[in-house]
Amino acid sequence: MALVFFKMTEGKIHPFAMNLYKNILGVALIAATIPLMGESIADLAAHPKEEFYILLISGFLGIALADTVFSTA
Repeated sequence: MALVFFKMTEGKIHPFAMNLYKNILGVALIAATIPLMGESIADLAAHPKEEFYILLISGFLGIALADTVFSTA
């Protein structure tokens, strides 16, 4: 997704702003998908907090940080 946005903007938008927009779009799409799959926020709260923290750290490192570094290179 980062590469598609990067090619579309041709370097006209700062990589940090582009990555922020991409991540907000991704969160919105995931939030819209949860009810479509028959889940609810209460169902997600039933998982252990450790899994949630691992998901957040993984998402930050793999999506936010790595895509920003990729876009600035």
